[in-house]
Amino acid sequence: MANELKTQSNQPENYQHFLIVTQPSQGHINPARYLAYRLLSLIPSCHVTLSTAISAHRRMFPSLPVPDQEMTIRQVSYIPFSDGYDSGFEPSFDDRIERIKKLASVAPKSLSAIIDRLAERGRPVTCIIHALFFPWMVDLALAYGVPSILYWIQPAMILSTYYHYFNGHESIILSHKDDRDFTLSLPGLFPLKICDLPSFLTITSDDHPHKIFIGMFRDMFESLDRERSITGSKPKILNGVIK
Repeated sequence: MANELKTQSNQPENYQHFLIVTQPSQGHINPARYLAYRLLSLIPSCHVTLSTAISAHRRMFPSLPVPDQEMTIRQVSYIPFSDGYDSGFEPSFDDRIERIKKLASVAPKSLSAIIDRLAERGRPVTCIIHALFFPWMVDLALAYGVPSILYWIQPAMILSTYYHYFNGHESIILSHKDDRDFTLSLPGLFPLKICDLPSFLTITSDDHPHKIFIGMFRDMFESLDRERSITGSKPKILNGVIK
């Protein structure tokens, strides 16, 4: 279906349509909006669609007659996807692990339907840019034959630190997690003490409420490795810290 819809479109050679997919929180939505307008300033002829979860879309546009309808502001289209928690995720009683499972099950189907509808309207997506913790977006982009880009909204040094943690340095970091002054030498970085590292990297207790994020970061890097093995090219990562 994806390839069929793609070949049916008769677009000019320089046609570009960026689909930006982001988490339903202000700390992710604001950088995504900044990126959308930055793309329009650099490529005025491009189309940009920003998609976040239905719950966040409803908070952003509370006066819409139809809560989940598409909204366009200053050339950016906003189309929500379902993450399985359309009324919002409630940490006080919703399970975080179940949320990740439901997100991976529900969101790809919802986003696939959005991509199909856009293609049917003559606006096929040509590039997918996704925020953190959407490792399955790599597979979705591959299914549609379009490039995907990870939008990293933290400092690049943090990305490098996580990368080295999952590629050869996990054991040494965990073995010195209680020695805050222990100094690490990670490739390409100046010496860092244990206390300088992101706190997620020194969590060992399975009962810690933030332990789940280690697995999410691991999934992210594994998806990038999978993309490299399938496409034969290096994954693309866009660093965009708003100052």
